[in-house]
Amino acid sequence: MEAVQQKKRVLAIDFARGTSVILMMMVHTMLIYGTIATQTNTVLGEIILWLGRGTTMFLVSMGISFVLSRRQSFLAVCKRALYILAVGYGMNILKFLVPEFIFGGLPEAFISAYGLQSGTLQTGIFFLLLGELF
Repeated sequence: MEAVQQKKRVLAIDFARGTSVILMMMVHTMLIYGTIATQTNTVLGEIILWLGRGTTMFLVSMGISFVLSRRQSFLAVCKRALYILAVGYGMNILKFLVPEFIFGGLPEAFISAYGLQSGTLQTGIFFLLLGELF
């Protein structure tokens, strides 16, 4: 019986992906809930905005891990792509629509920065379709 050769995970890519996700959560939390003064007039705000460049690191590491994946058939790649897309829209629902329509709304300054009004269908559609990472 011949041993099956499995591709091993590249820990550096996993580390880069995980680190960039944590950085993006910090950036998004500050952008949504922090004041403009906090974002621009504090050392912590400046550092977190600078760390927002982690989005590029996330996209590159995801692309590399996608290519190195064992699932390389066309059907498997299509299924995985649809799954990732569904997860992205699910995250938009949890990040934007649930707070906006169930918990009393997103911060007014955040919504008005996009030229929208709280509680409208237009705002819901805008945030649902917001494609930050996909």
